[in-house]
Amino acid sequence: DEESLRRLIDFNLDAGVHGLGVALGSEIFKLSEAERDQVTTIVVDQVNGRVPVVINTGAPGTDLAVLYSRRAEELGADALMILPPSFMPATGSEVVDYFRTISNAVNIPIFLQDTATATIPAGLARQLAEECEWVQYIKVESAPITAKVAAMAEAACALIAPNTPHSSRSLSPSSSRNGWVKFIIDRPMLCANTRWRVIGDVAARLQGQSCANDAGPVDGPAYFIAATGKPA
Repeated sequence: DEESLRRLIDFNLDAGVHGLGVALGSEIFKLSEAERDQVTTIVVDQVNGRVPVVINTGAPGTDLAVLYSRRAEELGADALMILPPSFMPATGSEVVDYFRTISNAVNIPIFLQDTATATIPAGLARQLAEECEWVQYIKVESAPITAKVAAMAEAACALIAPNTPHSSRSLSPSSSRNGWVKFIIDRPMLCANTRWRVIGDVAARLQGQSCANDAGPVDGPAYFIAATGKPA
């Protein structure tokens, strides 16, 4: 229903969102390759550069994920969201190989997607950020959300210099009425010497830490991320 999809896009943009994503909540995993192309094309066309567009391109296999990712980039996506393979168990090294191969095949940022069925430990997320050029964000969805975000922020801060004081731009978290945790990212910051962008300062507030970029905030679009897990 292209007409309804275009109206939905405009409704969200008129409401002031800072980005649009087509991912698991959009049931992209149920779409054929032709349908993926159709939806991505419509979303990119209707958005028309007003906000960034993020397309989920994860897949059970590396080659398929690369195919989806390259195609999304070709059709105008601004970033990709990818969860680790979950249908068959994958080791940490296999997950690294998976993301590294995808990162080497594209030229746009990648959001790691940490879900209840495909979790990404903080240490592994840090390794992926260090070893994969385009891995720049993470969306935390596995419970407990606040503890997981705290661990991710701690891992990101450790990439700088844990004993060096840093100032940070506030990244304001908010909670919706139904209890789902949401994060607003206002010009997310790039931690020094890494390509890791910290989502939310919940951890900093909980642990009295902050994580920032020696060169200052990164100029660029803001993103709206809704974490699909409930706070502890």
